[in-house]
Amino acid sequence: MSSARTHRRAACLRGTPAQLLHGVPIDRHSKLRSNQMTLTSTSDSARVYKNVPQLARIREQVLLGDVWKQPELAYRDRILVTLGVLAAGGKLDEMKVWMRRGVENGITLDELRGLVVQVTFYAGWPAGLAAGKAALELFEVEAK
Repeated sequence: MSSARTHRRAACLRGTPAQLLHGVPIDRHSKLRSNQMTLTSTSDSARVYKNVPQLARIREQVLLGDVWKQPELAYRDRILVTLGVLAAGGKLDEMKVWMRRGVENGITLDELRGLVVQVTFYAGWPAGLAAGKAALELFEVEAK
């Protein structure tokens, strides 16, 4: 792996694996972080993991311990891919969490706008609108 790629990957992987997927803000100085941005889906997920320990183990060992650490994609690029898949499936709450996390890790709001348009044409109009709705809080913070 090139040193530039290693540096970029290391810079993107701030925080523990649990922080990365439980919605704990990685960039403690982010202007977009607020109590209003706390989403119930992350606490619901934590409750599921508590009650289904097998799922928690697979998440920690496989998803966080292997999949998210593969060197082929930078962390921010993995977030963009994840957002595309979530948008195609209409997963609004999950998209909100990942969009915020993406912005905290270098994805611009213009890139999120591009994602919305791309998803609209490849996954359908409702999926594109869902992606746009997921980004509204971020877009509206920018407009203020």
